[in-house]
Amino acid sequence: MSPKNDSGFKVEPFDGSNYGLWSYKMKMYLMSKGLWGAIAGDETTSEAKEQQAHAC
Repeated sequence: MSPKNDSGFKVEPFDGSNYGLWSYKMKMYLMSKGLWGAIAGDETTSEAKEQQAHAC
C-alpha cells in the first residue's frame, strides 16, 4: 500500500513500532473505504445473505 492515497490518509507500512497509532490509522483508512466490516466480522458474505433471504 502506498503511504499516501486518494483518501488523504497517510498510513506507513507497519515497521514493528508504535502499533497503537498504526492500527488506528489503518482502521480509519479501511472505514473510509467501507472495508472495516470485513475485518471486524460485521459484514456477511453474499452467500450468507442469500441464505437468510431464503429462510424468510
